[in-house]
Parts: sequence; C-alpha cells; structure tokens
Amino acid sequence: AVEAGLGDGDALVRMAAVGATEGVAPARRLTLVRPRLVDRVLAVRLEAERVLRGVPRERMKPVDRAALAQVQGEHLEIQRLHADRPESWTNIGLLEASRGNAERALAAYERALRIEPRFVPAAVNLSDLYRALDRDRDGERVLRANLAAVPESADAHHALGLTLVRLGQRERARAVLARAAELAPDLPRYAFVYAVSLHSSGDRAGARRVLESLLARHPGYAPARDLLARIDAR
Repeated sequence: AVEAGLGDGDALVRMAAVGATEGVAPARRLTLVRPRLVDRVLAVRLEAERVLRGVPRERMKPVDRAALAQVQGEHLEIQRLHADRPESWTNIGLLEASRGNAERALAAYERALRIEPRFVPAAVNLSDLYRALDRDRDGERVLRANLAAVPESADAHHALGLTLVRLGQRERARAVLARAAELAPDLPRYAFVYAVSLHSSGDRAGARRVLESLLARHPGYAPARDLLARIDAR
C-alpha cells in the first residue's frame, strides 16, 4: 500500500506514503523514497528529505546525496523566510544536527530560545544535542531555564529527568520524571520511564503501582506489560 501511495497522482497521498516509511529499515527506506527527492511538489520533497535524514550517507549514491543536499537547501531557504519565529530556527537546528554541523545546530537552537524562551522544542532539542556532545551539564542548565519560563511542561521535565539520570543524580531524576508523568498522563512513555526509574532503584512495589495505573489507561502499551511481567517473575 505504501509503495502504491508513493507513486499516487495526489501529492497529499505521496507525502503521507513517504512519512509511512519512517519505520522501515534504512536501506529499504532509501530505495522507496529516493524518487520523491525530485518530486514535482515541494511538500513531498521536504517530507522525503526529513525521513531520509537518518539514513547513513555512505549508503547513498552520489546522485542521491546531491538530490538530498538540493532539498535541504530548499528547506533552509523556507525556514529563513520565517526567521522571526522560534519554530524556524528549531527546524534549522534539527537539519544542521542531522548533517553533523553541531556548532550551527547549537547556534540555531540558541537563536530560537532568544526569540522565545518559553519554546520547549528548542530547549529539548538543544539539551539532546548537548547530550550527544557529552555536555549534559549544559543540557541541564538549558532545561532548568526553560522550566523556569514554562513550569508545567511535561516534555522539559522528562528531558531534564533523563539528563539527571545520566549525571548520576538518580533520586532527583525520579522526582522530575514523576512530575513529567503526572503532567502528561496521555503519554504512556513518560509514566513507563518513571516506572523504570523506580524499578532500577529497587522500588518494585512503586514501579508496579505506576505500571498498573499506566496499563489501566493504555492497556495496549507493550513495554509496560513486559516490565510488569518481569517484576511478577521475580
């Protein structure tokens, strides 16, 4: 169905089919999506560029790398047309990070936060880039500043909790992860990660309570069922 959609006459169908390849193995994804890098409709080309960011460049033929670079240039041009918005600089940061341009990505995320200190996606992505650069202290600083501006952000709490885990501050991390789960009960991953942190600390009873509550809301969430089964087995 996805292969048929990639060649559909309707650009919206082609764009949706490109997006549906995200879960496909990189080599297969490249084979499927390669033709859409030169699609006649810009929106389809941009979606193709997005889903191919995770494909290693060494897997690509020179013609594919050239087509990808062409669309990335179009993407950057569009974002710079809206350079007064934090979303645009965050998108630039994501693109530059995917190209391995860490310094440009850092500058773009920081620009987004100067425009709007409350913009959570910029702070979360900036902290994640600091993680990749082994600079979690800087990531913690960014997230705490963002939470000072947006104290009810579940995403920022979750990212901060993971940062604190990496920094070895596990007790503080659990409190922050608990807050993220509380703020976003509809996101099962946040409650699951909190349960994992409890389980890792030896609090199996606490982990069980969180998992049972999570499964009552999201009965199909397999990671929670699996962890609960492991707790029962022990």
